[in-house]
Amino acid sequence: MYATPTLYIEWSLSKGIKPDWLDFAIDKGFFKPKKIAENNETDRPIHKRTENNYLRLIMVLANGIKGFNPNKPFEAPQLIIDETGVQIKQDTLASYISRAYELESKKGSNPN
Repeated sequence: MYATPTLYIEWSLSKGIKPDWLDFAIDKGFFKPKKIAENNETDRPIHKRTENNYLRLIMVLANGIKGFNPNKPFEAPQLIIDETGVQIKQDTLASYISRAYELESKKGSNPN
């Protein structure tokens, strides 16, 4: 019995890891994302470039909030939640802020 790309992809996605070649596998028909029941869209992971753009957007918007400091892992998410009213867990938002700050810190060394 041979392992299929679907097996590898589903396993890695279940571990929170997106294979670099996932978009290729989807485009070539080797992997068909499962459908989301509510709106019938594909459960397709966000492309890395799009994800980075969203992270940059988070930083630009968050930097406009008085007192925002991405180095304060507990205060920064709460400021965003209070200012915007978004319905998101503080830990989740802290993770996005951390990744966005890391990306912004690398901006000078990596043009992507």
